[in-house]
Amino acid sequence: MSQYMLEGKVLPAGPTVESLQRELYTRNKQLNDAEDALLAERRKTSTIEAGVSDLRKSLAPLYQALQRVFGDIDAMGVAESVSSSSAMGPRASAAWDSWKQKLGPNSAAAKIIDILMLHGELTHTQLRIHIGTSRMQTVYDAVSKLNKAALLNKNGDKFSLKEL
Repeated sequence: MSQYMLEGKVLPAGPTVESLQRELYTRNKQLNDAEDALLAERRKTSTIEAGVSDLRKSLAPLYQALQRVFGDIDAMGVAESVSSSSAMGPRASAAWDSWKQKLGPNSAAAKIIDILMLHGELTHTQLRIHIGTSRMQTVYDAVSKLNKAALLNKNGDKFSLKEL
């Protein structure tokens, strides 16, 4: 290990040529790895951009047709439809809130009232999905409870709320 003198003081030895070469080799390897990763990302980006371009070309006619249709609808001045819950007056909404309290605010029957107020007619399966249960019996029991209270209309296999 060599030492260096500066103004009469002994300084520690600097890095050796071998350690500098190892450091240079390590840095060059890191740089090459980064360049390879960048090239892979550029290829991936190019593939994604090509896919999006193809998708845009395929969907453009449909998009333009829908723009014309909605433009024609707007030109007719037809108002958007109102959902069943917002069409319901405040008195009816209050009546349904009262029923939900009687049935148990967290019960499946109360959830069904909320769901039917929002979506209108639904089947047993649709109700089960909206309630978030895997048990169809939960829906059957809740529908039975609502039927006993004369709160449901049945149209084929679909249920809706009666007008209060």
